[in-house]
Amino acid sequence: MWQRIVMMGLAWIMLAVIPLTAKQQYPLRLLFAGDIMAHDVNITQRDHHRIYERIKPFLQDHHLNFANFESVLSDQIRPQGYPRFSVGSRYAEAAIDAGFNVFSIANNHSADHYRAGILQSLASWRSLQQRYPWIRYAGLRSHPQERWPMQVIHVQGWRVGFIAVTQFLNWQETPVDIGSDLVDVINFRNTAVVQSLLQYLQQVRSSVDVLIVSYHGGEEYVLQDEPQKLAFYRSLIDVGVDIVWGHHPHVLQPYHWYKNRLIIQSAGNLISGQTWALKSDEYALERAYTGDTLLYSVELKAKDSEEPLQMQLIKTIPISTYRHPQYGMILLHLEDLDWLPEAWQRFYAYRYESIKKFQ
Repeated sequence: MWQRIVMMGLAWIMLAVIPLTAKQQYPLRLLFAGDIMAHDVNITQRDHHRIYERIKPFLQDHHLNFANFESVLSDQIRPQGYPRFSVGSRYAEAAIDAGFNVFSIANNHSADHYRAGILQSLASWRSLQQRYPWIRYAGLRSHPQERWPMQVIHVQGWRVGFIAVTQFLNWQETPVDIGSDLVDVINFRNTAVVQSLLQYLQQVRSSVDVLIVSYHGGEEYVLQDEPQKLAFYRSLIDVGVDIVWGHHPHVLQPYHWYKNRLIIQSAGNLISGQTWALKSDEYALERAYTGDTLLYSVELKAKDSEEPLQMQLIKTIPISTYRHPQYGMILLHLEDLDWLPEAWQRFYAYRYESIKKFQ
């Protein structure tokens, strides 16, 4: 059984065969992606596995692959796209089969189907974890008192702490109980709630070797730094967070190094339907940025007692969405365009040049 898990994914080789000790920390490779959206054109595709075929090799090179799953997950609710997202288990299974194994499920669409939808999402993720025991997820909870339940992932001799929070939830103005007390909501503009998060992070930092915070927030479609959000991200680093992984704007924003730690302000969309209607000569439209993303490849190494963690951004892998005439919306690598029709090669060559400023 363990040998089969080893063959299925690089991420769980050491988890299966090597006990956790402070002296057995092997290089750890992490990959951070953006939002897995679920627009109508995505969820109606016949084979969701096709979405990830061309990026799957990149995922196989890493131990932990992170993505933000931006939809309610339930086989009991009719699949639907914007504005109240809901998908069945098969949509998540395609991402897992491709290699994604750590999911943020705290975002503004977590409560699209209110409290019942949140509880169904949790039940669905637990069911998936029974079939895919190597996956982890964070951001929702069954009971309000489970404040910021941190996931601790043991891999390669490391204890990786993972916390996922969102700035806000949609539908908060409705008179219905949407279940906001079951989602980790931290508005970075609210000093009091930010302080409560910072205190919690300080408390748990010593229990893990590396601490990662997923944050879903900021302004949509803004391509530049957001000063107040960036200051909040830096405050997370100040209390011991090693990687801040941001998303929500649906477009890329610049990443930053702060105190030798990585801040990904916004990883953009991974997969969505937001560029579905674009024509091959509309490569310069602002909307085209919603199809572009980077996969952030990070390597961690144990160094010494004075600086126990050495972090390196190995590369950023340029990815975009493509409306395949047979398969629907899929992901492509922007450095591998020869297989495309000539007009679309020009489209994506322009897109590649447009996002080089974020690499």
